[in-house]
Amino acid sequence: MSQNLDATAINQIHALISAQVLMKLSVRLVPMLWHCLRIPHS
Repeated sequence: MSQNLDATAINQIHALISAQVLMKLSVRLVPMLWHCLRIPHS
């Protein structure tokens, strides 16, 4: 029982960390992509 609880807690923590990492990555990547898309390719 305790092992299952630890596993679920670890999974939840891992999900939170990965979500935060994705948020940080998207926050940095979106402006770059937006800037590249806004510049007209001539």
